[in-house]
Amino acid sequence: MRYDVPIDRLRSVIARWFFMAQLTGLYTGSVESQMEHDLALLRDIPHGDADGHTTALDRVVRETFTLDFWSSPCPTR
Repeated sequence: MRYDVPIDRLRSVIARWFFMAQLTGLYTGSVESQMEHDLALLRDIPHGDADGHTTALDRVVRETFTLDFWSSPCPTR
């Protein structure tokens, strides 16, 4: 494991990433280009840096979904 992220933490960050990717259609266009862009976010993070790994992924999610997205209630009807 390159970044040594604990599995429970990894599940959480991947769940947020997957949710963001699905809602925005992140991988519906040029998948190869988008994937290369996403992997570049992790390229300079040193091996074993779990905090750097999760911070990089969470930063993208936060930039995509601002705090008002998470705090605004959904209509119930």
